[in-house]
Amino acid sequence: MIVPSKGNKTVTEKTAMVRSARQLLSAITRVLLLADKVIVKQLLVSKDKVLNALNDLDKVTSFTDFVNYFSKFGNDMVELAHLTGDRQNDLKSEKHRAQMGAARAILERSTSMLLPSCKTCLRHPDCGTAKRNRDCVFKQMRQALNMIHFIVTDGGCSQMNGHSSPITNGDSGIGLDNVHPSASKALKDLEEAVELTRVTGVSGQSCEKIHSALDSVIETAQDFTDSAYTSHDNREKIVQSCDQLRSDLQTVFEKSSSQNQNDLLSTQEAETAVLKTITSVNGLKKQLQETAMDQASELFKANEDHDLLKCLKLGGINGNVKKVDELSVKFEEHREQLEEVCKLFRHIATTEPLVITAEHNEYVLRNIGEMVLLAAKTLAEYSNSKIARENLENFAEAWESQINDLSVLVKEVNDFCQGRMDKPVYLSLPRPGTAPNTPQLKKEAWNMSN
Repeated sequence: MIVPSKGNKTVTEKTAMVRSARQLLSAITRVLLLADKVIVKQLLVSKDKVLNALNDLDKVTSFTDFVNYFSKFGNDMVELAHLTGDRQNDLKSEKHRAQMGAARAILERSTSMLLPSCKTCLRHPDCGTAKRNRDCVFKQMRQALNMIHFIVTDGGCSQMNGHSSPITNGDSGIGLDNVHPSASKALKDLEEAVELTRVTGVSGQSCEKIHSALDSVIETAQDFTDSAYTSHDNREKIVQSCDQLRSDLQTVFEKSSSQNQNDLLSTQEAETAVLKTITSVNGLKKQLQETAMDQASELFKANEDHDLLKCLKLGGINGNVKKVDELSVKFEEHREQLEEVCKLFRHIATTEPLVITAEHNEYVLRNIGEMVLLAAKTLAEYSNSKIARENLENFAEAWESQINDLSVLVKEVNDFCQGRMDKPVYLSLPRPGTAPNTPQLKKEAWNMSN
């Protein structure tokens, strides 16, 4: 009989231990994956409950039915708010966390706008602007729910009204048309491509990559030069910086193609050309940042929001339809300028979360701006309506709150560009786990038919 040696026994025991540890890790992984699927399923079910509650609210024609459906909607929203807040904490991707924060911010703000817009529509069922105002709130909330579905299914197809459709626009995925990269990313890609020539030289493939990166930089820079709110001086500086960048890149191609590895002088010339190009890239980046900051500074310095909202309210209360129409034109121009600032700050943002926050601000300002004007026109048509007046007050407050969020974004992006922050704090997005003040909303709903 052969007795196993002590050494063989130790090896056998270690092998068995490793096998058991792997099996344990595999079992834990399967449990965690199963738990995650359960959480995702629970979240999607909660999202569908809110969507169904919204569809029910969309169909009501009486105050009594609305009160009943709104009470159910409020409970469903509280559940979804907590689930999405927990999910936002658990998400590993900064981009997905920012996307979830943007979607939750829209739902939180829209919930407070839903009640007065529906009350106004029910009180004045023949008013076209009141119905459009309410429909805008519904549309915004449905898009936010669609975005939540997109995030929790990790980029799968989103369900909207029973149909699947992939999210193909913007970094935020909440309804913008930004399909080209930000200027910050385009400049980074170009810098990396130029840096790579130090190792690989300029081959056919690298040359094509550099030209493609340069085209992307020029395209994004055009958003700055084409802006009606960019000063002539800044526009000229951007054009000059782009021309300088083209010239420096041409020098890189020339020096790299004629470079002789055994010739110290030609190697130094190629290195100098690369360094000069990188300096030009950073110069253009700084110029774009200054242009965006100048626009934001001029906008906040003018501080038109307070006066425009005050005049819109006064025109509505006095039933002065003509005055409200005139002010609407000015307000739309002001809103477009704000959207332009958001677009430029999306370009200069240096992190994905800040890019998404900029898109979020642009999207919400566009929608709330339209709803403010619809609410003002409704009040002008029914100047004695207390509900219509409360409705305008609510949307005006939402607008002012979004302007404050934009000012926070401007500071965050500027701090990052200046290297004064280590990571984004998302001050312009809601904190995870924050639920809308649904009990107060439900209380108002019960009192609204009095």
